[in-house]
Amino acid sequence: MHEYGYKIDISSDGEFRFVAPTGSILPAVPARLDRDDLGWPAILDANAELDITAATAACGWTGDPVDYHLCLEALVAAEEGRIRGPI
Repeated sequence: MHEYGYKIDISSDGEFRFVAPTGSILPAVPARLDRDDLGWPAILDANAELDITAATAACGWTGDPVDYHLCLEALVAAEEGRIRGPI
């Protein structure tokens, strides 16, 4: 905070005030929402129909060296229209 010119003042009643480099008092942050429909459980519920699992983003690569010739062959074939759909 201090490197950028901001500072924190404590008033006589123990309240914190956050001061911008211009000297203006920064507004207080509103209280946190306390709702049951937020957070990780809500995210899981909202996306349950997608059937996302730990394996969803797995690429299936086994660590074998890349066959660049095969990769280029597939790209050229796709460009020429000999392959339909994802490569």
